[in-house]
Amino acid sequence: MYLCEANYIEKKNAKSVQIYLNAIDVYTKINIKDYLARPEAKFDKEYSEERKKIRQYIRKDDLAAKRDGGVIDWSYLLNADDGW
Repeated sequence: MYLCEANYIEKKNAKSVQIYLNAIDVYTKINIKDYLARPEAKFDKEYSEERKKIRQYIRKDDLAAKRDGGVIDWSYLLNADDGW
């Protein structure tokens, strides 16, 4: 689960409430297309805090896959999203 503002489970601790998202909520068609159009971190400042967190998570996964010598199959994720 990942930090975000929607579809949340509250986890209370002494000073704050953190809000978490499922991967299905992160890898939506809109989020994937948005990230692929402008994957650079310099564009994050143009988005809301929620969208920034989503873009950062997707970028982290993308860079980790590239570091390991692989790639994320974006077309599979875009097509699979239709069935969710």
